[in-house]
Amino acid sequence: MEDLKYIPVRQPFFAALSDSYKKFTVNKYGIVHFFQFTTSAERMTAVPDGSVDMVFCCGDEPFAFVHGTVLKAEEIPFLPNRLYFGVRFIPGYNPILGENAMGRLINNRIGFRELISDEKMLRNIFSEDSFDKQIKAFTRSYMSIFERIRPMDKSNLIVRHSINMIFSRTGNVTVEQLAEETGYTPRYINQCFRREIAMSPKNFIKIIRFQSALDMLHAEERKSLSEIASALGYFDQPHFVKEFKQFAGITPKKYEQFLDSRQYSSKIEIC
Repeated sequence: MEDLKYIPVRQPFFAALSDSYKKFTVNKYGIVHFFQFTTSAERMTAVPDGSVDMVFCCGDEPFAFVHGTVLKAEEIPFLPNRLYFGVRFIPGYNPILGENAMGRLINNRIGFRELISDEKMLRNIFSEDSFDKQIKAFTRSYMSIFERIRPMDKSNLIVRHSINMIFSRTGNVTVEQLAEETGYTPRYINQCFRREIAMSPKNFIKIIRFQSALDMLHAEERKSLSEIASALGYFDQPHFVKEFKQFAGITPKKYEQFLDSRQYSSKIEIC
């Protein structure tokens, strides 16, 4: 059975504006990576990534929530000077399987306990500040849930295959090409996407193409903006700039300046 492929998923403002940021890539069981960061006094912005995050705020009066993808750049009300631990799932993957869970989560955050009943997981994560131990605490509980409900087995095969095609082409694909590849009509694919991930395939494609642009802007040998626009199938550079600004809140040029001024790559500890 075809599993969802891995694609790098970035929330760059979380890392750039935190006091410290750790990341551990998994690429199994629907999980892209774990992350842990300590917030500063600066406000953080989330960008569209198509993913669901489970986030645990540790310390005094701890709490946890599940956050779906935003559809444009949105400020996230993280508390200052707190330790956060999180799990980011593969774009388009539903780790919860609740009725209309994905639809409820888009542009929204829901308390962890409303969706998942696992007090032991919460206690174990909140009692630790070690990234390694928090990962183990989450994994022990999550794997028992995963093995019981097997969320990947219950996902729509047309959507899963289409998402893999979108990943492999870095978002440079049309709904019509998905239809030709799968043998189903664009209308039916649209219905499947909306039912499975509460989003149209066209919007999902745009988000993955944006995430691919972020990946190129983070490369050691950074391409020019015109080269990125061409590689990802934008009509022209102005089209790329307009869509990027909608998703990131700033233009690609200002984003490059932001990365350089924050010494982004040196802030992330890959574990």
